[in-house]
Amino acid sequence: LCTGCFDYKEINDLAIINAIGVDYEDDEYIITLEILNDQIDKDSSKITSYTKVGHGKNLTSAIENAADKLSKQLIFNHIKLMILSKSIIEEKFENIIDLFLRNTYFRENFYVISATKNKPETLLNHTTNEAPIASTAITDTLESIRYSSNTNVLKKFDEMVEEVITYGIDTCFSNIALKDNEFIVDGMSI
Repeated sequence: LCTGCFDYKEINDLAIINAIGVDYEDDEYIITLEILNDQIDKDSSKITSYTKVGHGKNLTSAIENAADKLSKQLIFNHIKLMILSKSIIEEKFENIIDLFLRNTYFRENFYVISATKNKPETLLNHTTNEAPIASTAITDTLESIRYSSNTNVLKKFDEMVEEVITYGIDTCFSNIALKDNEFIVDGMSI
């Protein structure tokens, strides 16, 4: 009699998604996935990330297009940040809520921010030696000024959804931008 784990998966076979950027341009959704790199740099022993971009006529096909560029299974349970472009906020906001509420692969306790001056892809690709994971640098920036700024609204997805479905309440969240090679909070989006 043999025993074992029939559904065991090696961590090296998984693509752990740390952040997701969503944009809409030319009648196509553009999904940027920030993936934690499972290969640690031996010189610096820092964990890094890389991005994959997918395009599609709907959100699901854009995510599938990005997934096709990886030879690993996507794991969305680790998402810490979602960056929404100006076009998504203005035109396709309801579609974001629908997909992330209905899909069981996504958690709902990640931060949601907007990017009106930069594309989500640009922000998630902006890494430095001091900040090798862009989404971590962004959330650190937001958390560090959480109580000292009137323009910083640190909001999780489930809180945002509650505000959207509550009659008479408009949701708002922080807008992030790049200035002089640094992430800054650049107002709010409503």
